[in-house]
Amino acid sequence: PVGVVHTSSGGLGVEAYLKRESAEADEEFIAFLKRIGRYQPTERYNEAGIRNFTQLSGVWNEKIEPLKNSSFAGIVWYLGESSAFDFEFARFYLRAMKMLIKDLEGYFGKIPFVAVHISSEFYPYGDKYGYLYVNEAITALEEAFKDTVRTVPVYDIEPRWLKADGKAYYHPIHTVNKAPVAGRIARSLCGERSHYPKISAVEYSGSKAVCTISNVGPGLAKGEIFGVTLAG
Repeated sequence: PVGVVHTSSGGLGVEAYLKRESAEADEEFIAFLKRIGRYQPTERYNEAGIRNFTQLSGVWNEKIEPLKNSSFAGIVWYLGESSAFDFEFARFYLRAMKMLIKDLEGYFGKIPFVAVHISSEFYPYGDKYGYLYVNEAITALEEAFKDTVRTVPVYDIEPRWLKADGKAYYHPIHTVNKAPVAGRIARSLCGERSHYPKISAVEYSGSKAVCTISNVGPGLAKGEIFGVTLAG
């Protein structure tokens, strides 16, 4: 049997999962939250109206703190759309994630932390490339926490959605075909697959960009190439 503690909710930002003491100790991060209108001091708690559920430390206080001293086999992280605005948002998203993982390790030890990329589709806010920056930040966590963090890519998984009548149509974010994603999460948690391919270096020579791809196992699958996108 497998037991799962579910702490997520639609529309959350990463700041809701942060321990307030840790967040407040980072003056630059707090200044960023204030500038974008996402900072809620303790004396004004629950005064954010419809955004109460995602205020700073709200989820940590309500759903993480009560779990202290519990034992878990691993953690799955699948959140980032609220930070998919531009490069600056993603930079502070990465900063917040490092903060969060350190606090989670303090509560639950160094257990597997599987971070899933957000859907590689169009997000109609920010500079329109926010998802690329966020996914790059999620991948960067592997370097910062090599012993515990594993990244699950989803860019090659077809996004599908079901209408009320059961017919399928395409939706950029909230997809129903989560089985392939779940399979990758499971393989990461059980140690079957620790790393997925990624571009680890790029050298520009004339009109060419020579990419070094790491974690390819026996090699890359051959097939027709429709195009290549480099970000970062």
